[in-house]
Amino acid sequence: GYNQIPLVGLGNLMAIIAVLIYLAMGIYAVFVLFKRNFSQSANPLIHKLFSFCILFYLIGLSVSSNIFILIGSTMAERFLFTPSLAFCIVIAFALTKAPLLSPRRGEDKNTLLPFGKVGMGFVFIILVLYSYKTFSRNKDWESNLTLFARGVEDCPNSYRTNTTFAWESVLAGEKETDKEKKKIHLQNAVTYYQKGLAMYDKVEADWYNYGVSNSNLGKVDEAVK
Repeated sequence: GYNQIPLVGLGNLMAIIAVLIYLAMGIYAVFVLFKRNFSQSANPLIHKLFSFCILFYLIGLSVSSNIFILIGSTMAERFLFTPSLAFCIVIAFALTKAPLLSPRRGEDKNTLLPFGKVGMGFVFIILVLYSYKTFSRNKDWESNLTLFARGVEDCPNSYRTNTTFAWESVLAGEKETDKEKKKIHLQNAVTYYQKGLAMYDKVEADWYNYGVSNSNLGKVDEAVK
């Protein structure tokens, strides 16, 4: 992921805001957890549920936050798989309790429908959008080359996506028999190794394969350099 999300210090305004929000969430969750008496206007169940979900989210995220232990990576979808369960619980609760979304009786008065019409419409929209996104994403997984070709589009400032796409281009270029296609792959390798090395230049294999790519293109002087 480096440096798709730019590295900043605690003097950065957005970093300060984020820290304050997380602290406020944590303080609220712990306070509610140990609170015994709620005002008559407050619903203890809602507060307790929110408290549980916030703590579940924060504890789940803490493992990959690089605050308590350094894990060598700054961003990944998998880091949120477990913490996101807290969001699912809150959304499910909202769909059953919020006005216009709450459960209602069927026409025979004995059948309890899961949501009102607005709630069902909301669920339907989410289902359609995410189904489309899942389907459209599948084509990116045709090969490692297509996967990282999309990666450099979505994360152009990531060292990992650039150098990995460059490496896959090297492999594709060495296998390709068509001269024009071979040249395109190898030129991509050179271009994206240059981008990756401009972000982080401490990996020897990147320099070596950058040189190999130039050599395969006939740029001997550049390869030696």
